[in-house]
Amino acid sequence: MSESLYPGASNDRWNLADEPRVAPIVGDVLDTWTRLDESNPWRLPSLCADAGALGPFWLAAASQAGSSHLRESMTCQDCYSFALSDDGKAAIVAVADGLGSHPRSAQIGATLVSRIVCSVVAAEPLERVLDDPVKVVTDAVAAVNDLVRSFRAQSLPQFDDRALSTTCAFAVVPVGNRRRRAIVGRVGDCEIFTLQGADFGPLFPHKEGPVNVVTACLPSDDVRLDLQLEYVDLDRLRCLVLATDGLALDVFNSPAIRAWLSDRWALCPTAIHMLTTLGYRRQGSQDDRTALVLWLDPPEHGWEAAEARGMVVDARAAMRNDGDVRAGRGVEVATACE
Repeated sequence: MSESLYPGASNDRWNLADEPRVAPIVGDVLDTWTRLDESNPWRLPSLCADAGALGPFWLAAASQAGSSHLRESMTCQDCYSFALSDDGKAAIVAVADGLGSHPRSAQIGATLVSRIVCSVVAAEPLERVLDDPVKVVTDAVAAVNDLVRSFRAQSLPQFDDRALSTTCAFAVVPVGNRRRRAIVGRVGDCEIFTLQGADFGPLFPHKEGPVNVVTACLPSDDVRLDLQLEYVDLDRLRCLVLATDGLALDVFNSPAIRAWLSDRWALCPTAIHMLTTLGYRRQGSQDDRTALVLWLDPPEHGWEAAEARGMVVDARAAMRNDGDVRAGRGVEVATACE
């Protein structure tokens, strides 16, 4: 692990007593007065997080509404999803970001695309995917495109296809053989990074101009033209990070945020840990943020492993200290992946 931003981190686990609860502030930022999107029945939660085992991997993901959305009474438009393939031989993960030009409905597209892409790709046997990955994955994304359009026409006739416009990124990660390659893809400006130590490696390198200029989205009239596919070698790779453009922009532009994220993701986190991680504030960073991180070789997890490594807090002993409770420092339990 890189030199820690806080003294409580060690080489093999988090020190629960010292882990920070306050994310960094970078530059001059304004306090945000939150106005709820009370008139939109299709709104998404402002905060969402998951963490846990996905097959042999460890997954942690979180979405957070941007300050501009909260200030302007707009729903969060980011979403993520994940699945283990039906044959149990691959993990499929995805993030999606509804276009801000459709502030009341694009989150529906993000929700549908992220979930349907995981469902459709999960139904494909891994060996078939590996035999002809470009054709199989491209056909799967085309099927996702058709399913989203069909669902919209049948269930949401008050919207047209453009109202559900969303960008997305996804990865198909084989289980077991680390010599295999993962297949990653995107439509639009979401990004996928490798993370080794403190180094973020973009798999779709940004060339010039703003990161968040949307050149393609789903639903699309030509998925095969809009879809970008790449491969990533899994050998010696620690983890993959899927990010919507709100987070990717900060990774590209802020050394302080890169250091914060790489330090927080040096070890496998919990869902609460992920929410705190995305809770940083940075001048100019006002968009929704979503990160889905997949650790490819996590340590053993579960209660027995946690207890063997001294990571289970004895609740009865901890509760004897009433001062901790009154001060708001509640009893916590961690897994061995934390």
